[in-house]
Amino acid sequence: MEKAKILIIEDDPGWRELIETTLKEKYEVSTAKNADEGIVALKKTGIKLVIMDLNLVDEDDANREGLRLLSSIGLTNPCARAIVLTAHSGHIRDAFRASYGVYDYLLKQEFDQSSFVRIVREAIHEAIECEKGRKEKPAYPEYL
Repeated sequence: MEKAKILIIEDDPGWRELIETTLKEKYEVSTAKNADEGIVALKKTGIKLVIMDLNLVDEDDANREGLRLLSSIGLTNPCARAIVLTAHSGHIRDAFRASYGVYDYLLKQEFDQSSFVRIVREAIHEAIECEKGRKEKPAYPEYL
């Protein structure tokens, strides 16, 4: 059986390595350290899940880079799911999920490996169901 493909877009090497190590036995994992690398990597066929930091380093506006990535996910693979990892407050979690098509929004300071692995498995299942026409595509934002 072919392993599901996951793309990790994270500018912090420690977090990037932790996530990759956690998932690489069960999934085919690719990594990118910034938004530009992530957008190039998104063009690989078959990516089911993108795990990304919302606040990627950008001179002007870190959130803008995250939103640009979310838009790129929707344009390149509309059924792919996104999990956002961030160190910033979770008070916007539900609004963010609804407004940006994010499967889940996780706080780094509350990271729990077993819960994370379960959420990843569920998100990939949903992406596969979407590809089969059984689930709706998420509403990713349009980036201007």
